[in-house]
Amino acid sequence: MKKKLLTLFILSALTASLLGGCGNKKETATNTDSLATTSENQAEDDNTAPTEEATETPNPTETPAPTETPEPTETPEPTETPEPTETPEPTETPEPTETPKPTEAPKPTATPTPSMPDNCYDLGDGVWRYYGVLYVNACGNNLRDEDCCVASSGPFPYPLYTLIDNGDGSYTAYVATNHVGWLDGNMVNFDTSKTDAFYSTYMSDYDIDYFGGSSWNACVGGYDEGCIHKLILYPRH
Repeated sequence: MKKKLLTLFILSALTASLLGGCGNKKETATNTDSLATTSENQAEDDNTAPTEEATETPNPTETPAPTETPEPTETPEPTETPEPTETPEPTETPEPTETPKPTEAPKPTATPTPSMPDNCYDLGDGVWRYYGVLYVNACGNNLRDEDCCVASSGPFPYPLYTLIDNGDGSYTAYVATNHVGWLDGNMVNFDTSKTDAFYSTYMSDYDIDYFGGSSWNACVGGYDEGCIHKLILYPRH
C-alpha cells in the first residue's frame, strides 16, 4: 500500500511541474503542499485504515447471558435414624431331653419243663400231688372237683356227731360230708353214714341251723374225715 501511494505522489508531482511551469511556482508549491498534505493525510488514512481493518474485530455474537443456575435447594438434613432397640437376647431353648428308649421287655427264656418228682402224681390238671397225702374238696373255700383239691388238714380235732353244750341252752355239733377226695391218684368217697344217723336222732327234738347261715358257709375245712360242717342246735320246748 505504501509503495502505491509513493508512486502516485511522484506521478502527481511530475504532472504538476509539467503543467504549471515556472510561473506557477507558488501555486505549484501550494499545490504541492496541498498534495503533500493530502498525500500525508491519505498516507495516514492508508496507515490507519489497514490498522483499523486489521484491528477491527468482528462483533462477536452475543453470548447469551448464562441462565441463572437455580440455587440448590437446601438438602433437608437427614432425620436421625432412631437407634435400634436392643433385640432381647433369645432365651436359650433347652436342649430336648433325650426320650428314653423304651426298655425292651426281656424275652422270656425257654424254661425247660421240670420233670415230675418220683413222689408226685398229676390228675391231669397240671397240679402235682404227693403220694401218701389225702386231698379233699373244702366247700367253704369254694373248691370243687379235683382242680380245687387241697391237702387234708389231718384228723379233725373235735368230737364228731356229738352235742357240745354252749352254756346258753344251745349246742354245737360237727358232722362230716362227702365232697370227694384224692389219695395216691385215686378218688376217695367219705363215709357219711354217721352224719345221716345224727340227723335222724336230733332233728325231731332240735331246731338245726348252719353256722354262718348256710351249709356252704358252715364248712370249716377239709380233714381226713371229709369236709366238716358246724351245726347249732336249739332244743324245742
